Amino acid sequence: MVAISRKPYVIFIDEIDSIMSTRTSSENEASRRLESEFLVQFDGVTSNPDDLVIVIGATNKPQELDNAVLRRLVKRIYISLPDANVRRILLKHKLQGQAFSLLG
Repeated sequence: MVAISRKPYVIFIDEIDSIMSTRTSSENEASRRLESEFLVQFDGVTSNPDDLVIVIGATNKPQELDNAVLRRLVKRIYISLPDANVRRILLKHKLQGQAFSLLG
């Protein structure tokens, strides 16, 4: 794997659930092989703590991740949605310099 030879390295996989969801009997062979290869490579990356390679997976659907993936992603961080006040601040910042009005 390239990441091990070029460490330190961060591998970020957005929407990891799209390729690493719970396996089913109706899953096609290509998807099954992709997931199996990912798990094999993932084991190689995480087997040596001195390798300085970090794998981060992001998902909106953690309940759909395969158990084999969850065992390999040992640390989980939940980031909740922003509350109404924080959303207002984000919108004001994003719309800065434009004509707009926030009601309420």
